[in-house]
Amino acid sequence: MNIQKYLIDYAEKVNPYNPAVSLTYQNNSEHSKTFNFGSMNESGSKVHDNSLFQIGSLSKSYLAVVVLQLDAEGVLNIEETVGTYLAEFPFWKDITLKKLLNMTSGIRSFLDIHERDIPLVFKIIKDNPLHRFTYDDLLNLVKNEPVNIENKFHYCSTNYVLLGKIIEKVTKKSLKCLVYERIIRPLNLKNTFYIEHIARKEISHNKLLHLVEGYYIFPEIKNLIFQEGTKVSNYTQSASIAGGSIISTSQEVNFYLRALFSGKLISASQLYKFLTPIDVKTGKELSNGVNIAHPNGYALGIEICYDSRLDENIYFHSGGVLGYTSYMYYFSKSKISFTTFFNICGLSTSLFANFEQEFPKYVVTALKNALNS
Repeated sequence: MNIQKYLIDYAEKVNPYNPAVSLTYQNNSEHSKTFNFGSMNESGSKVHDNSLFQIGSLSKSYLAVVVLQLDAEGVLNIEETVGTYLAEFPFWKDITLKKLLNMTSGIRSFLDIHERDIPLVFKIIKDNPLHRFTYDDLLNLVKNEPVNIENKFHYCSTNYVLLGKIIEKVTKKSLKCLVYERIIRPLNLKNTFYIEHIARKEISHNKLLHLVEGYYIFPEIKNLIFQEGTKVSNYTQSASIAGGSIISTSQEVNFYLRALFSGKLISASQLYKFLTPIDVKTGKELSNGVNIAHPNGYALGIEICYDSRLDENIYFHSGGVLGYTSYMYYFSKSKISFTTFFNICGLSTSLFANFEQEFPKYVVTALKNALNS
């Protein structure tokens, strides 16, 4: 089975309404290749290289890059605590920015706050899809909740919302402006946008024509928040502020990822900080990186695993927001990268769990075989 057929089969399996997928992959060469399948919307416009998807938590690495740039400039220090910058969150005052970045802060997720068995944030969006959340709206949901002081890994987007508030305070600029000035413009990314609220109000009409419609689909969840198949691309993105706010193409995310690892965005010393993981089982820092004994880690906005079969480190992240699922991967030894975007929010279903296990190794094996043929 070739890569394209594999993706088409998956897209059609997980989205019975209007499947769309975009894959960009690249080996150790100057040129990437992109494969697109499906329609951007029900009018039948085909997915193409400039088609836009929400990339969800892939955005976390972008925010981490901005933080490390500011750290290098002395504007902030990732070893300093939240209390150094913000006085209004006493329960979090002793947590370092580094612990926010690597998800060992112990802060509770705002998505854990439920009303009638669904996250309160999603209930608000269901009642009013155009509701605009602020940093404080999300942080206030959990600011008085107890902190887990064990310093173990717990994936939680509250960490990045808090970082966004700190960044904007110390720089006196919006995070949208900073991402543009420090990442989008230097890399000349023409189809990457930081969205604060609603895409159709923040990007030009010409670009908006390329936005792929996202669908709410969770085939295995009985207590659905929205009706199955609900179109959500015009809903607010403000609940994903800071850590999940970017819209882009598979090509440009792949370009960003390779630029990051080639030192075009941060220095070698900052890249070392960026890639130094904690063990996801213990929360302890792995100063020498992941290995066969400690194969799974989380660094500053990016996951890392050691694959003994491939004998190399894999740097990756997934993203899941209303209507979209995304992946990015970089293989350290072979210098292979790829990004894959779908137009459904099925990240937590077993369908995508299987995909996450199978597809990355399939892509890298296929590309290595192509290089050796």
